[in-house]
Amino acid sequence: MNAPLQVSTPSVVNPTILPAMSEVRTPRIARITGRLLIAFFLITPIILIFVPWVQTIQARGRVIAWLPTEREQPVTARVSGQIRKWHVTETDRVNAGDPIVDIDDTDVELGSRLAAQREFLLNRKLAVTKQLEEQSDVAASQTSARDAAVRAAQASMQASEQSVLTTKASLRAAEAVVAYESVRYKTFDELLKNPKGGLESELNVRSAFATLRRAEEDVARLTEEVKRAEAGVKQAYAAFRKAEADGAASIATANANLARTEQDLNAIERELQDIENRIERYKARLLTAPCDGTVLRIEPDASQVGQYVKEGQVVCVIVPDTATPVVELFVSGVDAPLVPPESSTDDWPHVRLQFEGWPAVQFSGYPQMSIGTFGGRVFRMDPTNVQNQFRILVKPDQLYERDDWPDSMFLRQGNAAMGYIQLRSVPLGWELWRRMNGFPAMTPPKEYNKSEKVKPPKLKV
Repeated sequence: MNAPLQVSTPSVVNPTILPAMSEVRTPRIARITGRLLIAFFLITPIILIFVPWVQTIQARGRVIAWLPTEREQPVTARVSGQIRKWHVTETDRVNAGDPIVDIDDTDVELGSRLAAQREFLLNRKLAVTKQLEEQSDVAASQTSARDAAVRAAQASMQASEQSVLTTKASLRAAEAVVAYESVRYKTFDELLKNPKGGLESELNVRSAFATLRRAEEDVARLTEEVKRAEAGVKQAYAAFRKAEADGAASIATANANLARTEQDLNAIERELQDIENRIERYKARLLTAPCDGTVLRIEPDASQVGQYVKEGQVVCVIVPDTATPVVELFVSGVDAPLVPPESSTDDWPHVRLQFEGWPAVQFSGYPQMSIGTFGGRVFRMDPTNVQNQFRILVKPDQLYERDDWPDSMFLRQGNAAMGYIQLRSVPLGWELWRRMNGFPAMTPPKEYNKSEKVKPPKLKV
């Protein structure tokens, strides 16, 4: 067997031996460039790991109004009726108090009847008010008459008591005279009947007896006068009590009449207030704009003339002029812990905002190189999540030149916005590591529907 032919290839091609090999050989400059590129791609990632990077959270949201009074305002019908005329259309500009829509009541004669009832109640109130004043005067006069009658009866009773005292004093004096004359008569009588002879004349004895009789008659008369005076005292006391009772009864009657009149007046005022409220509701057929703004939409079930609307039904929606616009952004649970808490309000992060309709170029991590963005600052963050997202509110903040937000004429509520929340500066490698170790996306929990019946699992036997 013949041995295979071995051909040795020299390490360096000799152009004189193999001239074609020199034509297909890689140039030296290309080899050097390739080695440099390989070194660059190997070293650059290591260097980028330590490059400073501004942590940025990208979030989407929209423009809203911070004050609740500047958000969408529904205009509701204050009375039930039919649409008669619309004064505005959608996108019309309105000022507070401008007419929006006229609503006719189903009862066309309601206005005239309410006016007639109001006039009747006003006249009745005037008459009852006058009657109340008269009843008040009657009550006051009854009180004065009672006081006068009581004072007169009290004076009569005091006079009767004084008469009793005077008569009793006269009776005591008369009784003393009777006692004296009785002793004098007995003395004269004994002297007349003395056995040794009459020491006193019979004429003096008779005179003393007559004086005694007159004194006894005075005592009897004064005793009767005392009884009459005491009876007068009782009568005066009875008259005093009667005057008090009659006065109290008259005052009670007057007060009762006054109270009934006041009740009638209160009832009339209540009825009048009800009529006034019905008249105001009747006047509320004309709906006016509650604030300055723009008519967003007119509800379909109230857009046509002649359609019936109920009290409290929304007929249109107005978007007020926004003086305090803010942007609400929603961040995921992975990025939410990076936003400082509300207690450290000095550390609220700056936000670069990109509004829908404004072209912009945003360099995440290098905000100073952004073009067409607007400045903002976080000032609120919800403590709980909404469908696995946390809401933050951003207000205007001028960090760079031309950071002022567009005018409210162009930046309206509901405009979509993209926010880049700028956090602290960290190495780029740290940020890459954080993003690679983030939590996976979560789906919102399904709401439980009570109408759905849960079927029991089937078990194989």
